[in-house]
Amino acid sequence: MAWALDRIWSRLNQELFRSLGADRYSLWIHHARPATLDEELFAFHFASTHAKDKVESLLKDAVTAAAQRATNRNVRVHFTVEGESFPDAAEAAAPAREPSFATFVPGAGNRAALSAARSFARGGPGAPHTLLIHAPSGLGRSHLLRAIHAELAKKPEAGVLFFTGEQFRRHSREAQLRDRREAFLKKCRRAPILLFDDVHLLCGREDAQLDLADVLASLAGRGARAALTSEKLPRQIEGLHRTLRARLRVELEVSIDRPDVPSGKAFLRTIASSSVPESVLDYIAAHVRSSHTDQMHCLSEVLRQPPFTLASARSAVAEFLNQWSLGLCFEDIVRAAAADFGVTVTDIYSLERSRDAAEARQACFYLARKLMGRPFAQIGDHFGGRDHSTVHEACRKLASARGEARERLRRLEERLQPNAG
Repeated sequence: MAWALDRIWSRLNQELFRSLGADRYSLWIHHARPATLDEELFAFHFASTHAKDKVESLLKDAVTAAAQRATNRNVRVHFTVEGESFPDAAEAAAPAREPSFATFVPGAGNRAALSAARSFARGGPGAPHTLLIHAPSGLGRSHLLRAIHAELAKKPEAGVLFFTGEQFRRHSREAQLRDRREAFLKKCRRAPILLFDDVHLLCGREDAQLDLADVLASLAGRGARAALTSEKLPRQIEGLHRTLRARLRVELEVSIDRPDVPSGKAFLRTIASSSVPESVLDYIAAHVRSSHTDQMHCLSEVLRQPPFTLASARSAVAEFLNQWSLGLCFEDIVRAAAADFGVTVTDIYSLERSRDAAEARQACFYLARKLMGRPFAQIGDHFGGRDHSTVHEACRKLASARGEARERLRRLEERLQPNAG
């Protein structure tokens, strides 16, 4: 079915303005761009990992509901980072470097993935026959897969077939429409090595997922090799067909963690000129931990206006993070707590007295006080008219929490806080 993307985008934004309000809508429209739309999936691009993470944790339910109203279909939404969709961000970015192992910056969080990718590219005894690299956007998973491709391209006899998730969806769909599905699958099945970037982009396209499952089964039967990437482990990807999920049980799974400070600084040093002070790189690396992509964005903002000082780094980072200082509300906190404690939103608002519901409710009291600065009485009123002293006592108790309770609160704050990476 053909969609007029601009018309649907306009309708979606009208729905979101009504449901989110002006402040939250301004965050959405500033950071999101429509990418693709078909019968089952509406994909959006974001300029930064930080923006994607915040919209995904705070607004995904609202965006999904609005997208379904705008299209009058039961579409799912998917968010991904793609800076090229944002001209200003693309202009500010550092010059692109050809993906290779030489241009990949190693660090504590990615060394296992780098080692696995090198081993796969090298081949031979001890090398994995099937490899999956999973990581959030902006941490280098696609860089490593393209580095594998660059190494294998030096050996023409290797016979490499490379697809992105979007390319495979498009080819699979076109093959079906032209009644050439078997010819397309035959070509894929014959590949000695398959490289597949962003498996999660097949969600919402069952036919394409089954085609990939067919190809992987054939490759496994022939002893051929495959390396794939995804933003999550297969079991965590919503909307993944069980047949493909089973075929994604690979020989080696490796992840890439968000950058620590030394890794972030090392990455920034590779793209910064010698005129940029160490203090600027230290500050960005310490305060922007969401991804290397976001660190590069902040450095680019500093480089726009010399001189390059610690003050300019603080300003760029503050502007980047504080874009999310607007719009946090009680409902965001309740949804986050419900998901983390394994209860429903209704349980938190009701008189439910189970331990999990009570602890989730108290966490909401604490977070509403800390992150929103609301008075105890107002918090109590919102949660069913509870007395302000009840709220005060819960906040006092959780302020001194230790162990698992403290870690849970930290995790929730990280999801909700404007400046969390």
